[in-house]
Amino acid sequence: MSEAVRTKLWARVARKNSNRERIAKDVARSPEQIDDLLAGLAEEKPELKYGCSRVLRALADVEPEVLYPWFEVFAKQLEHANNKSRLGT
Repeated sequence: MSEAVRTKLWARVARKNSNRERIAKDVARSPEQIDDLLAGLAEEKPELKYGCSRVLRALADVEPEVLYPWFEVFAKQLEHANNKSRLGT
């Protein structure tokens, strides 16, 4: 994914009143953006980190099958020492 597309996605996700379900549906049509959402979980800015987490949860609600290729990534998050990281996925 290009840096410009990632930046645009992250700006949408980090907005306080963003429509996370709408973003999740957009990501479902372009699943390569899931990597960008996962990368956002490691960012320092809380609005981005938690926004990415919320979009991933919304994606799990609207199109869970899209997330299956990343199953191992999510399974590893369950073992994460940081409870907020673990609960975020």
